[in-house]
Amino acid sequence: MQGRHRRRLASGQQWACGALLLSALWSVACGSEAPSSRSAPLSPLEPALPVEPSVEAALNAPPPAAAEAPLLEVGVEASSAPEFIDEEPPAPELAPADACAATAIAAESVERVVEVPVEEQVTVPSVFYLMLDSSGSMVSDPSPMAALGEAVLDLFGLGQRPPQPTKWDYTLDGLNTFLNDPASAGLELGLGYFPDGGLCDGSGYDVPSVPLGVLPEHAPVLGASLMARQPAGNTPLEGALRGITNYCLQYNAEHPAASCVAVLITDGAADECDARSAADLAAIAASARAGGVITYAAGMQGADFAVLDAIGEAGGGDCDPEQPGFACDLTANRQALVAALDSIRDRTRTQLRIERHTEVQRQVLPCEWRLPAAPSGATLDPARVNVRLSLGSRAETALSKVAGATSCGDGGGWYYDDPLAPAHILACPASCDALRAESDAGVELLLGCKTVLR
Repeated sequence: MQGRHRRRLASGQQWACGALLLSALWSVACGSEAPSSRSAPLSPLEPALPVEPSVEAALNAPPPAAAEAPLLEVGVEASSAPEFIDEEPPAPELAPADACAATAIAAESVERVVEVPVEEQVTVPSVFYLMLDSSGSMVSDPSPMAALGEAVLDLFGLGQRPPQPTKWDYTLDGLNTFLNDPASAGLELGLGYFPDGGLCDGSGYDVPSVPLGVLPEHAPVLGASLMARQPAGNTPLEGALRGITNYCLQYNAEHPAASCVAVLITDGAADECDARSAADLAAIAASARAGGVITYAAGMQGADFAVLDAIGEAGGGDCDPEQPGFACDLTANRQALVAALDSIRDRTRTQLRIERHTEVQRQVLPCEWRLPAAPSGATLDPARVNVRLSLGSRAETALSKVAGATSCGDGGGWYYDDPLAPAHILACPASCDALRAESDAGVELLLGCKTVLR
């Protein structure tokens, strides 16, 4: 600056140079006109504006003749009549946060719920609540056409076919075999029937007709109940499904170390209550599964397997993983029921437990940052940009600018992607490594203070 001398600005000719908070104001070249109102920050995706002349050039320009130049806020109250002494002030060091506009880039904490499947051996036998279809169809002839033909022949005294076992007969035979199997010893089992006076919301069905008891001691009580039952009525699947799942939810809540398994056996499609479709009934099983209850569905001849598969899938009860579908298919013969119950018993002794916990993950900060763009009427001077790192509990570190990537060396620092038309700020490898090594790191881009060079 030639002809340096002391001069004082008149009170009507105020000049200031500084930086504005990035969230409301922006660093501008000294002497440029401040916006009439605070502008919202632009997206960092917008390109940077062309670089204006330096601050020193602006200082050498003569002040306006009459109009008062606006003051730029810098976080402290400006003097109404600042002085310029006869020596040029030194280049500013990295100023405190209230002296340079700053945009902070911090590592974000992200919380997410993680589900971890854990296989565990159940040392205490599981609890079974078996809900058995005792509707009228369970005692009908399994072969309607053959039964009709035999009935016609019987009218003329020509019928010779002996009575055929019904689905109820197969059920009684299979259940008694399972209950007295030595492999079932220690299993705790309760038995319910539908229809049995319960409601569609599960009330009534959520209390077993035969309370829980440990096998084999409980087998005679269960067998006697089965023999005394006379099948009749319709098929209220919704009430039955809600009943067994509600019971198991309550049981698990009262016995945290136990695992109540719901088993539904039916021979027909739902013909009572509102929930009859696969989606509606599966939603009941899914809700119980979320509470830790596994639901198996088994179908005899006449059952709707699309519905039962949906219940088994949603309830986490896959009867035979080696076969397609999820429901237990009991249509083959008496042994099919025994095999299905054996499979359920054995599979529930090694259960898949879902653990849920919340973990906090910290995102890794990038080592490249877009140079912010200035709002309309202001410019951003690339010669007045600095970078400061916050590395955990350590003191903040101011990075020096280097000429480019090849000038980084081991000391770290930062540089522009294009020195002539910068759009991005890049950290040198050493600074990038230090930034990513900290779990509680942050970056600040300081605007308005003269760049510190290395």
